[in-house]
Amino acid sequence: MSKASCVVRLEGKEIDGDIVSCTGNQLGLIIKSLSPLSADCIWFGVDINASYPIPENYRETVDPVNIGNSEELFNFVSQVPQFLSGVFLAVPVNYLPIEWPRLFETEDKPFDEMGEIRFEIRAFDTSYIEIYAQNPDQIQRLSEQFQVEIEYP
Repeated sequence: MSKASCVVRLEGKEIDGDIVSCTGNQLGLIIKSLSPLSADCIWFGVDINASYPIPENYRETVDPVNIGNSEELFNFVSQVPQFLSGVFLAVPVNYLPIEWPRLFETEDKPFDEMGEIRFEIRAFDTSYIEIYAQNPDQIQRLSEQFQVEIEYP
């Protein structure tokens, strides 16, 4: 198992200038930015709660639910005005089916086991969005695009 070694934390003002964070538009911009690095991945969602009705099978689940490729995830998040919480996981298709390394909740302790997960995105309480990775090169693009520092434990 591998642990996350780095994180980028983004607030709405850094993503699209909005004072509120965790909007579907903001998550969509992050997904688009990560698309070249997640083209070989399937995205899963867990512990999703939104201020707008979302499909029941995605709502506050304990087990990760298959959402699809980056385009399908983008289409899903773009339809949701405001996420209250949620964890989105990118897993390379060659590692599927996957044994999940742990239970996922929005309020997990940082830098937990990631296993074969390439990206873990957490939308937290309209406050911020965190993107975890095992390799800083994988989130360098976000750091540069949104002009924020990569944080290390």
